[in-house]
Amino acid sequence: MKALFITGIVLVSTIIVYGEARGGRSSRREINTAVIITAITAALAILLVFFPDMPGPTELIAFLFSTIGMK
Repeated sequence: MKALFITGIVLVSTIIVYGEARGGRSSRREINTAVIITAITAALAILLVFFPDMPGPTELIAFLFSTIGMK
């Protein structure tokens, strides 16, 4: 079942990158940025498939601000 989710994530990511590259007016730098952001997002999505109880970004921010000492 996890393999099906991972295949779907990779397929959607590939379609997004292909659509960005075929856009026509995008420069090489914009395409590279889109590929990097899509790859990071796909990696995080795959991590969530394997570790569904992984803490989210809001918990990290709450931890950082709690160490500052909001009294």
